[in-house]
Amino acid sequence: MAPMRSPPLAALALAALLALGLSSCLAPPPQPEAGDGPAPAATAPAATGAAPTAAAPDPTAAPDASAAQHDPGYCGDAFVLSQLELSGWTWAGDDEARLEAARPVAAFHPEEVVEGREVVCSTTFLMPVDGQAGAASYSVAIIAGQGGDAALALEELAAWAEANAYLPRGEGDYIEHVRMGHDSLIAAKLMFRVVGDAISATDALALEHTDAHPEDVIVTHVDFGVS
Repeated sequence: MAPMRSPPLAALALAALLALGLSSCLAPPPQPEAGDGPAPAATAPAATGAAPTAAAPDPTAAPDASAAQHDPGYCGDAFVLSQLELSGWTWAGDDEARLEAARPVAAFHPEEVVEGREVVCSTTFLMPVDGQAGAASYSVAIIAGQGGDAALALEELAAWAEANAYLPRGEGDYIEHVRMGHDSLIAAKLMFRVVGDAISATDALALEHTDAHPEDVIVTHVDFGVS
C-alpha cells in the first residue's frame, strides 16, 4: 500500500487515459436425587459423517464495489467515471448504474506489470465495446516516480511488453505497445508515460481526482479478450 502523499500543486493538472463461531453454553441437566433410581445411560451421538465445509465462492460473482470504494489504494469512483467518459465508451444510465456495470476494483491487471513498485493508486473496471455488446478489462495504475525512478520504470515497462509479445506502435503522448490476436485484431494494449509530460485539458480531467505527481508514471492496460 502506498504511503500518504502530499497533494499535487494546483498548477500541475495531470493526466491519463486513459478489492464466528457461535458457542452454545448449555447448563448440564439436573442430576437425579439419591434414591430416585439409577441415572439414565447417556446416549451416544449419532454419526454424522464428515464435517460440513464452506461453499466455494462463485467465480462469476460481481466484485463488491463497496470494498473498492473504501480501499485507500483505489483511484476513486470519480476517476473511473471520467475514464469512461473520456474514452467515448461508457455504460448507459446514471453514474450509479455506470459504476454498477463497470464493477471497479482496487487492482491492476496483469499484476506483474506493477509488481515490486510503489503504486499510488490503481483500478480495474469493465469498459463497454462493440456498442455495449461486449466488455474490455481496463486497468490504470499510477506508479510513484520520485527519486529518478520514472525513466527506469519506463524502460522496465517497455522490456515487459517486449518479453510478452507486445509490439511497439506509433508515437504520441503515450508509449504504446499492442498484442495482436486472431485476424490481425488487437487483443490487448499497454500504454505508459510520465504524468507530467504532454499535459492537456483532457489529461487534467482524467487525473484531477487522484494524488498523481508530475514525476509519477501512469500505466494503462486494456484487455479486449474478456467477453
